[in-house]
Amino acid sequence: MATLDTPRRKDYGVDADTLLARWRVEAAAAGFDARRFEACFGRAAVEAVTDTQVARLYECLGGPAGLTERASTFVRTDVIESIANAVAGSCTAREVEQLADGFLASAHVVAVVAVQISTETDFRSEQAKLHRGSPTQYLYTTRELALIEADLSHHAGQRSPKVHIDPGVVAAVISGRPELSDEQAAMVQAACAPDLAVTPIAGRPGAGKTYATDPRSGFYVWWTLVG
Repeated sequence: MATLDTPRRKDYGVDADTLLARWRVEAAAAGFDARRFEACFGRAAVEAVTDTQVARLYECLGGPAGLTERASTFVRTDVIESIANAVAGSCTAREVEQLADGFLASAHVVAVVAVQISTETDFRSEQAKLHRGSPTQYLYTTRELALIEADLSHHAGQRSPKVHIDPGVVAAVISGRPELSDEQAAMVQAACAPDLAVTPIAGRPGAGKTYATDPRSGFYVWWTLVG
């Protein structure tokens, strides 16, 4: 409110030519004349992006610090934005789009089809549905992340025993933290159960997943073991 009340109002009655003349006088008084103005341009040459740089860019985009650093999937527009930021003024808009399409067609990327596919016919059917939508909204993920998720999925189905934790100890620790909700307590009990090698936990942001595994609870060591 103070900012809105105190600034001097703009004078919209001044035309552009008057403003330009005033700015030139003020610039000249500050030692910034026409010669120095011209010297600001043409100081750096734009270099074309090389094949080696493109390969390195694709590797970065498909790596852990790339497009899937904070999300498991991405769309074409996300790729365009990332490439545009990386190449700055070295590429035209069309060249940026070509680089984006090249990345999406590379071995770093796999298309995401959110259905259960059990046969080749299912796969072809879902691919056809996928390509009937807007190309900018197709979902993709990186090959590296897909392999990690496949590995986790494989281990999650293995019924190999975990490190054994006495259920009585788990119950005692939970009873010592009455502030935990029923859902949080159930989550901890499931994570400490010995039947599965990996126990996936799903919960909305702010549900208290991290709080329920606070180091003071005694579950911190176990949580570290299972990752």
